[in-house]
Amino acid sequence: MARQGLKERGVNRVAVLVYGGGAVLLAPWIVVLALSQEQSTDGYRLRLSSLGMSVFIVAALVRAAITCHRQSPGVVVPPSLAATFLFISGWFDTITAKHAPLAIALAYDVFVKLPAIVLAVWLALRMARDRGAHHSVPAWVPTAFVAATIVLVPWFVTVLRLIQRTSELHNLRLFWTGLDIFELVSMAATGWYLYRRSPYVAVSAMVTAALLLSDAWFNVVTTVHLAHRAALVMALVELPLAIYSVVLAGREVRSWPTAGAPNSSLCAETAMQHLRSIAG
Repeated sequence: MARQGLKERGVNRVAVLVYGGGAVLLAPWIVVLALSQEQSTDGYRLRLSSLGMSVFIVAALVRAAITCHRQSPGVVVPPSLAATFLFISGWFDTITAKHAPLAIALAYDVFVKLPAIVLAVWLALRMARDRGAHHSVPAWVPTAFVAATIVLVPWFVTVLRLIQRTSELHNLRLFWTGLDIFELVSMAATGWYLYRRSPYVAVSAMVTAALLLSDAWFNVVTTVHLAHRAALVMALVELPLAIYSVVLAGREVRSWPTAGAPNSSLCAETAMQHLRSIAG
């Protein structure tokens, strides 16, 4: 037990250094990006980028509904992913669109995506706070995730039919700089929660993983030539860190007591009371 505790402390220290160091390194990169990024340019394979994000969102929502129905402690993971993918999808559509498409995207983000994001974040934080306790998942939550999926899928299909493969993207400086700021905040939060040994690390680590995956996806899919090669190099850094984040979140969730398992501290207290009664 002592050896296992030392090993866990060592893993936590390494993880704190990884995320803390990553947040520190991101800060100057954000400044460089904000100064050098073009304001508008052509985006390529936009239909593919939209399809990928749609698949990520639907898969996360469906998985959230299934884990909620099964009342699994791991339900903290898919809502965290779904909320992040929904937010980044809305961020990309709203920031890079122009004129009439902007009004449509903004209305859809406010009235459809935002309620789903709020629900997913609320559930993930509640599950993390209670360390996966089954009573944290209200009976109506799986139905809400299924309803969100039913509403979102037709819109995703419509967007895929209407969106052009190549189009001019606007406000790219704001989009990419904002995305990197989100990554910096989530990595710093993950390092802090690891340092404090907080259960909320399960949420922040999954948010970090989703942000890194989204960054790599948009970078690789929407660029060509030299920018595409640079995006592939960046993906070689972002994807392993995203996988590492998923592993840390999974380790945190697995450390939570399972439903129906006896509480060790309660059992110990009960045993002590029994021994005192015998001694008395």
